[in-house]
Amino acid sequence: MAAALCPLLGFSQLGVTSLGETFQIDFDNGVTGVNTGAFQGNGFVNGGGSGALNSQAFKYSGATNPASVAFGGTANTAQASRGASNGFNGALNGGALSDQIGFYAFNTNNSGILTADYSLGWFTEGTILSPGEITLKITNTTGDTINVARLAYEAKALNRFNASTKINVTYSFSEFGTYTTLGAAFDHTTPGALSASPLWSSNGKAVDLSGLSWASGTSMYLKFTTNIASGSGSQDPVGIDDITIKGYNAKYVHNGSWSPAAPTGALTNNNVLVLPNLSGTPAQISGSTTLKNLYIESGAKVDVPTGSDLTMAPSGKLYLYADGNGYAQIKGDVYSVTAVYQTHRTASSGKWFNMAVPVDAQWDDVTGIFIQTTTAPNTNLWYYDAATPATNTADGTWTHVTDKTTTDVDDRGYQLYGGDGTFFGSGPFDLEVEGPLVEAPVSIAVSGQTVGRFNLVPNPFPSAIDWEEVVTDNTELGNIYYIQDGDPNLGTTQYRSYTFAGSGTNGATDDIPPGQAFFVTVDNTTDGTIDFNEDQRNVTNEQTLYKTTAIAGLVKFNVKHMALGYSDESEVKFDANYNDNNLFREDGLKRMNTGYPNIYTMSADNKEMVFNGLNDSWTTKDVDLYFQGDEAGNYQMSMNYDGLPAEWTVILEDKMLGNFTNIRKSGYGFTHAVGANADRFVLHFNKTGAVGLEELSGAVVFSYVKNQTLAVNLDVVNHADVTVFDMNGKQVANATNQNGVVEFDMTDWASGVYMITVSSNGKQVHSNKVVH
Repeated sequence: MAAALCPLLGFSQLGVTSLGETFQIDFDNGVTGVNTGAFQGNGFVNGGGSGALNSQAFKYSGATNPASVAFGGTANTAQASRGASNGFNGALNGGALSDQIGFYAFNTNNSGILTADYSLGWFTEGTILSPGEITLKITNTTGDTINVARLAYEAKALNRFNASTKINVTYSFSEFGTYTTLGAAFDHTTPGALSASPLWSSNGKAVDLSGLSWASGTSMYLKFTTNIASGSGSQDPVGIDDITIKGYNAKYVHNGSWSPAAPTGALTNNNVLVLPNLSGTPAQISGSTTLKNLYIESGAKVDVPTGSDLTMAPSGKLYLYADGNGYAQIKGDVYSVTAVYQTHRTASSGKWFNMAVPVDAQWDDVTGIFIQTTTAPNTNLWYYDAATPATNTADGTWTHVTDKTTTDVDDRGYQLYGGDGTFFGSGPFDLEVEGPLVEAPVSIAVSGQTVGRFNLVPNPFPSAIDWEEVVTDNTELGNIYYIQDGDPNLGTTQYRSYTFAGSGTNGATDDIPPGQAFFVTVDNTTDGTIDFNEDQRNVTNEQTLYKTTAIAGLVKFNVKHMALGYSDESEVKFDANYNDNNLFREDGLKRMNTGYPNIYTMSADNKEMVFNGLNDSWTTKDVDLYFQGDEAGNYQMSMNYDGLPAEWTVILEDKMLGNFTNIRKSGYGFTHAVGANADRFVLHFNKTGAVGLEELSGAVVFSYVKNQTLAVNLDVVNHADVTVFDMNGKQVANATNQNGVVEFDMTDWASGVYMITVSSNGKQVHSNKVVH
């Protein structure tokens, strides 16, 4: 995905240098002892090198040319060094099959090469690498024995062939000793039967290993064994990415229950670790208990019941972690606590995060991110300040954090932009801050707003808060709150609205997790504060931030600037309860992206909507989709969520060019000039499926570059027009009325990214980017 989280020093393989810290190989950034810069598929070399992996960290076996490499050896030719590929480059890399099999740096970012996401990948057929082994050496240099380790990786697969590949993962503390399986949940098997429109899939795998005795100065060997699972012929290209490990030394461990026993009494020299468990059971600490270090992992919860108390020893700390697995939580009477709050954010393609910090600290205490120290307009960190009037209005204003001494961090909601290198480097990143826990009660300043205006406020506590209780205690609030999608791996910022009993547009529990800032509406009678009290806190419920199942009648549209990666989303939901007018409790008024693309629909009473509730009593319906952007260039419009019945059709009309696209089947690429009319698109909905357009659902158009030739395979599409643009929107090539394979000579073209569009019968059926 992006960056290694901590520097690795003094050894030539991945190392765990301190307890409770995450160490990662992401193949996009250099890791001392593992790789120098982004991995580019340049083999396995002793000491590493540009684009290669250090063979003191990785070894492999099961290939034929070179057959294997030992730790400290060198293999950087033929099958060991197939280079970088996205798995679609014609016949991968090379002509004959024998020139394709082997190890690659697979870019698994489906959006193209612009924001690469490299993995250690391989492609094979027959008995080569079937079976094969890739082994990673990890050394404990903490000075302590590790008895619990958290391991994770992402399994990547491209389902473009019929044979299925299986990855089995085992570990050992002896290179040539017995290896122990990590379990079926840590293995991965690709689907097999090829997909007509294959895309890279990513499956996160994680496991906790308890009861270890991993001495400092010794190594763990993590082995990925690959083999054919089913089928015959070429196997699906696969990869491993974002390999992470975190080690602990803990006397007491909770993983659904305490081992060896519940901690109680004066345990000033003892470390305690709480891990997430399937039942969601909080770890209870009863009575008067004193600990040294308490580690609460992401997704784990600690409850200190009424009448009990927890004290941290003077030399100890409380560690709270948050990442894609959830949020660490603690509730109850906790004394003398210095808390370390660490949130892990993935943002390799750039993203805004709404964040809160549940410790009382200054930005001086923050590590892991760079805060821009100039007053340039594109500062990466902002907060909503209700006490500072905006120009010509009594509303509060957005203020950027210009340096680390600006303000306290605990009592505000923040917007942080990260991930594309614009401000402080590419993601993922860890924001870490240290200070006392925030305890109830807390009052947050807000300003009264007219309908449709928002305040960004935090959950200030290290535990979830119940939204219904917050509204009960603060009658000036509307029932609804707006929160970013809970999926941390999404590259775009997507807002979801929630209200009581899961009746928001996406459904949810009433709980808002720690570390989360959210938008609320406040009426003009506000007393100036929102009060957060102890009775609002909760660690017994499981908060669900988003649903993964289809929501009937809901559809979401996304637009993205292909060169810059900026994007926006608009949602429409059809339901008998809606009347097309702005329903303040449910519809979401649009908060425009300044300087970036915006798409939105309009309610019948002329409100710009990010979420628009429309009545479903019709057979056909036209909905205007407005677009505006301050950046010229090539954009892609797509449907990124589809909860409509299968028989419906949705046709996107570009009124400027007269193009019609079945947006449920393919995206639409278009060029935008700054200042162009926002009223450009129309969505034509039809419940009967009568679209009046030729269907090309069987077409599998693909394009690729081989040597100096750009090839576009039109598959079953006949009489097609193929056009190529550079990233400035200038047309560089065109061919009309084409069938079969269309080729363009790129010898005299400048190096860069090019956009290809394919149209037939007035409808765009394919778009793609290629790099020359």
